[in-house]
Order: sequence, then C-alpha cells, then structure tokens
Amino acid sequence: MKGRSHMAGAWKLGITSTQCLPTLQQLEVATHSLWKLRLVQGSRRCRRWLIITCRAQHMLPVAVDALGGDKAPAEIVEGAKQAVAAGIPVLLVGPADLARSLVNLPLHVATEFIDMHEDPASSVRNKKDSTLVVSADLVRDGIASAMISAGNTGATMASALLRMGRIKGVKRPAIATPIPVPGSTPTVMLDAGANAEVEAEWMTQFAVMGSVYAQCSLRH
Repeated sequence: MKGRSHMAGAWKLGITSTQCLPTLQQLEVATHSLWKLRLVQGSRRCRRWLIITCRAQHMLPVAVDALGGDKAPAEIVEGAKQAVAAGIPVLLVGPADLARSLVNLPLHVATEFIDMHEDPASSVRNKKDSTLVVSADLVRDGIASAMISAGNTGATMASALLRMGRIKGVKRPAIATPIPVPGSTPTVMLDAGANAEVEAEWMTQFAVMGSVYAQCSLRH
C-alpha cells in the first residue's frame, strides 16, 4: 500500500494439492518454535491459504513493485537492499533493463506499469503484465508471501482483490494504517480509504481483521 498503509492481514503461504485440506475450526496454540498456521481461504483447485502468525527464518520472498512510488525505481531498489540486509527476502518486480542495476537482488520481469492517474479497476484488468498485477499473481501462486507497492493505492487494492480474492465471508477489503503511539505499539486504524461507503456488518469485520493484524504483525 502507499506510504504506511497496509492490507489488513498477514503473510500468506500458498499450497496446492490434489485433495482439499480439511477445515480447521479454530487457531490452536502452537508448540514452542513451530509456526502457527490458520486455514483462511479456498479456491477452484482446492488451493488453501495458510496465515503464518510467527516470523519464519525461511519465508517466501516479498514481491516488491519496483516502479511504484515518486522516486522509483532507485529508492525502491535501495529499500529492497535494506530489507535483504535485515534478513527479509525480496523479489523485485519490474522491467528487464532494471537487472543491470541490481546486485544480489532477484528480479521477476514485468513489461507494463500502472501510473498514479490511471483508473484502478480498468488498469488492473487491461494491464495483466503490469508490475502490480504480476506481484499479486506471485502471491496468489505461492511464489511470494506478500506484495508491496508505493504506487497507485487503488490499483494495489484492486490487484490484490481481483487476483488474490477475499477471505471467505469477508464482504469488503480494507486498508489498515498503523498509527504510532509513543512508548507503545501502534494502533491500527481501518478502513483507511478502501471503501467510500460502509455497512455495520463490514465495520465489524474490519474490527476483527484489524485485531488479528495487530496481534500477528505488531505483537499486540
């Protein structure tokens, strides 16, 4: 998401098998040193998504839109380098000529770009090889654990919604923004702009998603 905004949720690890996984009724306490996993979504080919609620040493890379942002790609590449130095695997998504400026950073080639002024829904549908759409596809296909873009916020939301889908039962997606709290962990505010109009049921769901995000990502 743009700036400090994030999609409400956590890292996703995609697994596909010839048989559907059984439904998990609730999140159980994991044994020490093991990941906590929760079944959250199914799809046409019995794919299931597992939310990882503990940081893993061998996590899938984060897909980063190399062309999103005012000073892309230079600042995006620099941020990716800092993330890798901090132990976070990164997969940059951008044009092939970007490879010349990368050192020890993997690149997944995408030939199109969604600009800031473009309509989110139509651009995502028409530019299937854009850096944003390809990043969302990498998460959907289990190649990346998450996607990040500092570019068109609406297109980022649309690509995640149209390519990855919603958690079953969730009516609308939401943008979560961590608000700094001096001396404490951030407070999570959502929805922070994904929906112009909302219903009471959606607000309840936003609260649940925000609570889970805070517990998983911010250690509330």
